[in-house]
Amino acid sequence: MGRTPKMSKKFLITLKPIDKFFFGGDMTFAVSSPEDVNNKKQQNERYSSYIIKSRHLPQQTSLLGMLRFLILSNSPFFKDGKIVDKKEASKLIGPQSFMVLQEGAGTFGQIEEVGACFLINKFDKDNIVFYSFAPFDSEYICRESDKFGVVNGLEIQLPNLTGYNAKDGYTVRIKGSDDKYVTFSDIFVEDRRLGIDRNIISGKTDDSSLFKQISYRFNDFSKDGDTGAKKKIADWHFAFYVTVKDECNISEYDGSIVSVGGDNSQFVLRVNENIGDIRPQLFGRNAEKVVLQSPTYIERKDLSGVTFFITQIIPFRFMQTTVNNTVDYTLRAGYQRSCRYELYAPGSVFYFRNNLAANDFKKVLDSYKAFRNIGYNEYK
Repeated sequence: MGRTPKMSKKFLITLKPIDKFFFGGDMTFAVSSPEDVNNKKQQNERYSSYIIKSRHLPQQTSLLGMLRFLILSNSPFFKDGKIVDKKEASKLIGPQSFMVLQEGAGTFGQIEEVGACFLINKFDKDNIVFYSFAPFDSEYICRESDKFGVVNGLEIQLPNLTGYNAKDGYTVRIKGSDDKYVTFSDIFVEDRRLGIDRNIISGKTDDSSLFKQISYRFNDFSKDGDTGAKKKIADWHFAFYVTVKDECNISEYDGSIVSVGGDNSQFVLRVNENIGDIRPQLFGRNAEKVVLQSPTYIERKDLSGVTFFITQIIPFRFMQTTVNNTVDYTLRAGYQRSCRYELYAPGSVFYFRNNLAANDFKKVLDSYKAFRNIGYNEYK
């Protein structure tokens, strides 16, 4: 008799912020800790600013890290912030965090696959609205032009967008399963904080000590103009699908308080079974196009079949940890950061001459297995 195949289960995970949230990116505040003296100037020139603004959605690597830490920290193989049994821990969460194009990338123990982060509105518990990223050209009349530009070393035909203003840029919109569009400006409210940083050795303030941090809150409430009373108008959540092995009791983590992102933002995690994916399909004016639904890794050679595209770039760096070498899993730990990559933003739209070229491009997106496995390179 053959072996019984191992089964897997798929769940919808939702995250509701407890307070404001901050998802860091490539830039940080100026490096001032004593252990960074040798690299301080170089690091500050490349990756520091006195104004740091949160991304709207968490990185997929942050969601993966949250799940791995949740599973690990609730096991007997983790005590006082440290792994006490590396072999068993590796079975639970895999030997290492996400690594780009390296051997062992995409193996995360009981976690088989993490889907792309998206938004849902649960204001009406009997009518949850799921959202897809609308293409960046959804507000404009998009035509071919006779103009060309060089992008990443390749000559690409430039689109003619009627109604587009370069000063305003693209409006990030999402389309709900109720067929209504919502803009990010309707969903996210900025929370601005000013501060002054002091040198931790001398206690004095430096010339670059002033900083501004811009976090976000969900726009779930409106104020009555006369009384100032709050009225609930929405119930926004982050959401993503996760597929785990059958032995992973992920349902027991329902209601947990979890941290996501480098600023220790806290969320209530809910585990939902048997909720199908009802994000809307995006049928545009041209069938020969692909719309990204997550940040996406594409190499220059992959663009050769593209007629033209409308996109934005997201800088991408991530923390690197291994079960064998990472000693401290608290936020104080000096994790090694990856080199810098550039991903194409969700909502980016790629046009092709015909369906054959579009299908070839989708095969390329699928071929980056390490990225696909944790929710990058998703498209419609």
